[in-house]
Amino acid sequence: MVNVNLLYKSTLLLLLGTLGTIILVYASSFLIPLAFGALFALFTQPLNQFLEHKGFSKTIVSCIAVLTISFAFIALGASIAHQIISFSSPKNQLRVKLEKKLDQIQHIIESKLAISPTGQTEYIKARAKSFIESSGNIVIQMISSTTGGLMSFFLIFVYLFLFVYYKSHLYKFLLYSTQPSHHARLETILVQAEHVTARYLWGMTVVALILTCITFIELFFIGIPYAFLWAVLAGLLNCVPYIGILISFALPAITALVTDDSLSSFILVAACFSFNQFLEGNILRPSIVGSQLHTNALASLTAVVAGGLIWGVPGLILFMPLLGIVKVICDNYESLKPIGYLIGREK
Repeated sequence: MVNVNLLYKSTLLLLLGTLGTIILVYASSFLIPLAFGALFALFTQPLNQFLEHKGFSKTIVSCIAVLTISFAFIALGASIAHQIISFSSPKNQLRVKLEKKLDQIQHIIESKLAISPTGQTEYIKARAKSFIESSGNIVIQMISSTTGGLMSFFLIFVYLFLFVYYKSHLYKFLLYSTQPSHHARLETILVQAEHVTARYLWGMTVVALILTCITFIELFFIGIPYAFLWAVLAGLLNCVPYIGILISFALPAITALVTDDSLSSFILVAACFSFNQFLEGNILRPSIVGSQLHTNALASLTAVVAGGLIWGVPGLILFMPLLGIVKVICDNYESLKPIGYLIGREK
């Protein structure tokens, strides 16, 4: 005999999951800046509380939170831009070696397929011209996408300011929306969610900084050009669990292959990134970040993949702390505890 109650719950859960996914996909332009604004508000919460205790007004505290995150983005963007501008210089050694590699490839094609370098260049130009003529709408879409991206980036800081400014107002709204008998549970959920997310974000930031320093030292002594740029990217991509390390390895590995005729530099880079992955996964993350989210590897990887499919790159970053918040909510409701156990760590 089929358990009607179980069937009803399963069907309802499936429908809610499907509806939630549809909303996440179609409302991504609205939800992603909102989620990042909330995340940065939690990230700056220790600083905000310190300033509030010193007697600063909500407006000043909110402005300082925005300026703190803005300064971090500006400093990071300036350092990366400096490296890119340096690479674009005609006298850049890496660029010269890359051009030599391309010349070698052209000569190989000429010897194998009897197509001269001039013919290869003309073919590429013809294909590029054809592509440009037939893709005017793509340019328009790119401009529209860039404009939308800048608007979303601006909205993140607007939401950050408002979340910090209206924190107590939002808290009171949640209290008014629930029955007095549930206020204690709501307080527990809010405190745990804020604590877990903030500790996770700060821990990941410290781990990223340590990895950036270690990677820079390794690549510098190996002799890889633009070691600082690759190290910064490695630290940033570490925020994307499981996948970021593979992406961050690709760029210095390609640089090693271009600049060194032998495979020694490539092997050293691979060995260093393997060591960094071991260090991050077995020492840095457990000791600094710890098990702040209290989720298992299967649930974490599933959240990262789902986030990437639904929201792209922002989803790779946002879905991990969101999973931690879901875990906190599930652990505080008896009917949802099985889900909390499923995504939690083994005890």
